[in-house]
Amino acid sequence: MIPQKKILFITNNFPPISDGVGDYTYKLTQNLVRQGFDVSILCSKKTDIINSKEKFSLENITVLPIVKTWDSKGLNEVKNVFKDKTYNYISLQYVPFAFNKKGLPIHLGKNLKNTFPNAIWHIMFHELWVAMESGASFKSNIHGYIQKRLINGLTKTLKPALINTHCNLYKHQINQLGYSATILPLFSNILKSQQIAPHIESHKKTNTIVLSIFGSIHYGAPISLFLDELLQVTQNDSNKFAKIKFIFIGNCGLNIEEWTRALKNRDIEFEITGKLSEHDISNYLSITDIGITTTPYVLVEKSGTVAAMLQHDLNVICVARDWNVEACKINHSTNLIGVKNYQNGTLEKIMNTPNTLVYNDVLNVSKQLIRELNKDK
Repeated sequence: MIPQKKILFITNNFPPISDGVGDYTYKLTQNLVRQGFDVSILCSKKTDIINSKEKFSLENITVLPIVKTWDSKGLNEVKNVFKDKTYNYISLQYVPFAFNKKGLPIHLGKNLKNTFPNAIWHIMFHELWVAMESGASFKSNIHGYIQKRLINGLTKTLKPALINTHCNLYKHQINQLGYSATILPLFSNILKSQQIAPHIESHKKTNTIVLSIFGSIHYGAPISLFLDELLQVTQNDSNKFAKIKFIFIGNCGLNIEEWTRALKNRDIEFEITGKLSEHDISNYLSITDIGITTTPYVLVEKSGTVAAMLQHDLNVICVARDWNVEACKINHSTNLIGVKNYQNGTLEKIMNTPNTLVYNDVLNVSKQLIRELNKDK
């Protein structure tokens, strides 16, 4: 009988704590269990996670919410838990601000190496460093420089067999540090509902084009240019009876006010849903014609809300500020995962161009991870 392979994931938060990386890790581990892996999670010592341990054990996921702090003291306190345990792989789900409030997890690599001296490491870089964008402040640049040095030290210390990230920009930056990274595509944390609830389906009216923005809205999008061009495109001869409606799904943050003000000035109907269940989010995405993301274009590959819109077969348009990185010039006309990048004067072409969606579900992503781990061991 082939022994069951064991993998330990390290993440700061885990459900039911609301956290994108925690949700990502949970859905990924569920699929790894179904494929025969023995999965454990090392995460922060928080009451909500501790109270959910029994639920996870019923799914054959061992959750260890035992880390008070991610510094040397905190990891030394849990070291004895692992002295008799062995794993085929240990997967660090890295976000700098998850392991230190200031985003500066000093000696994290050294402390993890001390806790797991013989581990074969996998690192998933969900985030890298701040101030990657051209024109960042001097203070932010200093902060980002230190974070970059810490990532370099972490990687040099752990010597991971496999490094993954979600987007080509991050892959490029990791490669520039002298390490080899591959893309592990992001999947959606929002499952697609099989049936739309009547009270949500009624929100879509006949002859109405529904555009939805899901989740946090980033600042600096060319809102006025986009809306004026949208009105022009939808009022041409072929669409002269079409109306426009915007739906803001979930918690969109303070930058929603700039959008709603611009919509009111143009008498465009809109609706704000507020916080929703996963099922209702899926329902609203299902009645949407066009998804709008304000995430800068070079980062759309790492956006969970974009992944959710793609999973719901939406035509996704990026309406965002330019986000330029001196070290990496990604052509803004490049088609990243099927998302179309809006620039002034391009909307009619974008709306008339067939979708070329690129979406990977969690099953395919988990299988890719297994293949890459087995190859690099």
